[in-house]
Amino acid sequence: MNNRGFAKFEVLTVIVLLAVIITFLLTSVLKAVNNQKFNLMVTDAKNFSKNIVIDTTDSSVYYLRDAIKDELYDNIRSPFSSNNCDVNESKIEFNGTEKYVTLKCDKYLIYNEVSSNDNFSIYKVSKWLSSKNSDNYQKMVGYNCEKDGKKVFKEYYEEANFLNYVNEMYDKEYFSVKDIKECSVVQKTFFRDLKVVR
Repeated sequence: MNNRGFAKFEVLTVIVLLAVIITFLLTSVLKAVNNQKFNLMVTDAKNFSKNIVIDTTDSSVYYLRDAIKDELYDNIRSPFSSNNCDVNESKIEFNGTEKYVTLKCDKYLIYNEVSSNDNFSIYKVSKWLSSKNSDNYQKMVGYNCEKDGKKVFKEYYEEANFLNYVNEMYDKEYFSVKDIKECSVVQKTFFRDLKVVR
């Protein structure tokens, strides 16, 4: 009787040890897969910044949306899903001789990194909200247009991208939101949580 109880204990111990080993192995595999996805995102950001060349000495912003529209670059597929990366948040910013890249794919963000850096930080971000939820956050002033009491665009955009949308819609060349006459410009401040994942 004691031997049977001891045998049951041995079997149970072996099962628990196997479960621990399998969990450890699965965790290691998942970390390796995620690391590979993060590496691919960094490569995509570097390629995007390397391949977009604009002759400018001023500070300017060039969005992925514009690069696709101008047939200078293709959509960037997210390493984390079958979606494309966000064309309205992914951008290259030119400031003198420096070039900065931002790439947003699903809930992950490479933000304002100097394109010549070797390593980019990657953040996990929440959706844009109208209030702060944590001490680590990103802030954005978003713009939209109202006409006849309705919003013209389905979402709010950063100023430079908003001007692109307005200029495209109304066939204009506005350089400031103050000059827009076709609609009432509305602005709103948004926040989202940032958490470094790599």
